[in-house]
Amino acid sequence: MMYYWFVMQTKIAFVIGTRPEGIKLAPIIHCLKHDYADDLKSLVIATGQHDDLLADVFSFFNIVPDYSLTITRKNNLLSELLAELIQPLELLFQKEKPDCVIVQGDTLSTLAGAMASFYQQIPIAYVESGLRSDDLYAPFPEEANRLMVTKLARWHFTPTDKASVALKKEGIMDYVYQVGNTVVDAIDYAKAIGFSNDFSQHEWITHRNNNKNMILVTIHRRENWDININNIIKAIHILSEKYYDDLDIVWIAHANPSLSKHIKDKLDSLSNVYIYPPVNYSQLLHLMTYSYLIITDSGGIQEEAPSMDIPVLVARDVSERMEGIELGCSQLVGTNTDTIVDSAVTLLTDSLVYNKMRGVPNPYGDGKSSKRILDVLCS
Repeated sequence: MMYYWFVMQTKIAFVIGTRPEGIKLAPIIHCLKHDYADDLKSLVIATGQHDDLLADVFSFFNIVPDYSLTITRKNNLLSELLAELIQPLELLFQKEKPDCVIVQGDTLSTLAGAMASFYQQIPIAYVESGLRSDDLYAPFPEEANRLMVTKLARWHFTPTDKASVALKKEGIMDYVYQVGNTVVDAIDYAKAIGFSNDFSQHEWITHRNNNKNMILVTIHRRENWDININNIIKAIHILSEKYYDDLDIVWIAHANPSLSKHIKDKLDSLSNVYIYPPVNYSQLLHLMTYSYLIITDSGGIQEEAPSMDIPVLVARDVSERMEGIELGCSQLVGTNTDTIVDSAVTLLTDSLVYNKMRGVPNPYGDGKSSKRILDVLCS
């Protein structure tokens, strides 16, 4: 008599709606398929929140979604987007019956994935749990999204000590695992496959002046869209004129067409300022390698830049990523024009200060976060 043993794989659904989610979940998907395929099965769901930007990430990491949802927004109401995301996700979970749903970050796709999972009583694993600015409206609506997802999640995978402590302060003591940030895993992957080929080449790089330093600028948070953006534009204008012969400034504009036009209208007359549309992931990494310093409000860049030895000026009044600021590889400068200019001038002219911000070990991870997460889910 012959006996057949069937091992049931645990099905894990990944909900991905934006480029940062794709970048930070891709290493876990890769690790699962390469090292945990006997025990775990992945189900990758693209929500449709940021289709174009996410398609680039999937291509870069060689991931094909199992499901690609579509949404049809009639206006810019956040409630409309959330409603359009939740229902198809819940129907999909009802059909596929995953054993666990992984969400990451703080977007509406993150919240929708968690809510749809909760409604189907599927346990939720929250990657990058515990980040807090302690200001409900900055970043908006991300801080509120984080708080709501935290309440629904079973497993909390935190990136740092501060994130773990934040959860404990909120009374969450169980199933908290400090694993580091998977964005470092993603950078290690990118370095391994290379991101300086023709496909990754950005237009500015082809005609750059090797004798000039370059400041990279990325501003995308909603709280910086109004008066704050004008303060930042003024700072860039001053730096451009002050260091006209020695400095290029590359500003990667927001996908919002009116915001992008506003920036371009204000700075287009400056020949050493280059305004470009959104770039793909490999192009961004390539530009970062040529950057002398970065001015940004991006959380992801704050986490990535230490791995590339690039000082960061954070154009926000608060940050949920204080580790880099306290360690010295980032500086919180807010959106005051004079503060931004003074901080940039110091880094451009004082090599001691500049070198002190470089060469700091990345406080956000060591490239092994994905394995730690999957080890927990397998146990």
